[in-house]
Amino acid sequence: MDPSAEHMRDLSLEQYHGFLLGLPLFAGLMREELVHLLRCCGARVDRLNENTMMWWENHPDGITLLTIVLEGQMRLFQEDWRGNRMRLGAMTKGYFFNDYVFYQIRERMPFICEIPSGSAFLTMDNEKVLRPCAKNCSFHWEFQRNMLISLMEQQVGLLMKIECLNQRTTRAKIMAFLSFIAAKERSRKFTLPMGRQELADELSVDRTGISKELSLMQKEGLIRCCRNQIELLE
Repeated sequence: MDPSAEHMRDLSLEQYHGFLLGLPLFAGLMREELVHLLRCCGARVDRLNENTMMWWENHPDGITLLTIVLEGQMRLFQEDWRGNRMRLGAMTKGYFFNDYVFYQIRERMPFICEIPSGSAFLTMDNEKVLRPCAKNCSFHWEFQRNMLISLMEQQVGLLMKIECLNQRTTRAKIMAFLSFIAAKERSRKFTLPMGRQELADELSVDRTGISKELSLMQKEGLIRCCRNQIELLE
């Protein structure tokens, strides 16, 4: 992402300190340590003032950024020559990523990134994140440890998506996806974090097929469904 883009506006870091301290990425840090870490890593906050379609490019200064979603989300898609879309994923509030990795992926597998208006992001200089300053502060090492753990958890989510997509039928894909969310929420009752079209894109099936299958599953007593409220039944 290019922090100098005209459609982005710089915001105050301080208003997000409480939110950041609640993320696993900053677990174990005190507020003073967080402030020092953000300053050391050249952190800044930007908000997009309009809906944006982004195609990843290298930063003009050769800087790579660690980016954390503060508000809104980023939706990643692939499109074939017919205009059919496959949803690669969505990065929602609290998700973090490295734009250098995204650039390398896009070189091999082109994708489109959609960012709705009002989305806000924290960016940090990746070089400073990975190489602590001369003070060698213990909380910087704690931050790096948290980052590795969070990356492993993201990999688990990716593996679960692959598991869903590997299912042969639409019903099997839906059940695998719902079971994954239930396990994540530790409850048979949960709120589906997306609409029908997004679910269809997520599972690479037609929206009509999703709606039809959810209706049949409810009639057969497999689930209870009211809009985005889902309950897995015995």
